[in-house]
Formats: sequence, structure tokens, C-alpha cells
Amino acid sequence: MKVIIINGPMGVGKTTVGKYIAEKYGGIAFIDGDWCLDIHPFVGNRETKIMAIDNILHMIDNYRKCSICQMVVLAWLYG
Repeated sequence: MKVIIINGPMGVGKTTVGKYIAEKYGGIAFIDGDWCLDIHPFVGNRETKIMAIDNILHMIDNYRKCSICQMVVLAWLYG
């Protein structure tokens, strides 16, 4: 399975491009990295980054096990 990672600063269109790719072609899952670190109030520290990465890896692994899913597109703000 292929995984495309779209990385960049806030507001450049990572989510828009990722959703566009996923909607244009069949069998593609879209993961928005923001969903994997949705804590209120937001805390961006080492522990929560590790948790978000773990959440993303679990999601990718689950999509990998799905016969319908051929690719994952991940929009991720990492810094």
C-alpha cells in the first residue's frame, strides 16, 4: 500500500489537496493529522505528538488491512 504524506505549514492547503486526491480516485483513504491530535484545550508537547503519530500509524494499519483501500493520503503539520 502506498502512503502519500502532504506536509507543510498551516494554511497552505494540505487538507484541501489531500481531500481532492482522495475524492478524485477510488480506493483512497484520507487522514487529516489534526483529527489525530484533537485535544481541548490544545496541548502541543512531546507526549501529544507521540500519541498523534501512534494514532496515525494505527489508522494506516487498519486501512492497510482493508481490501478496498489501495492508498492513504495523510495531511500532516509536523514541526
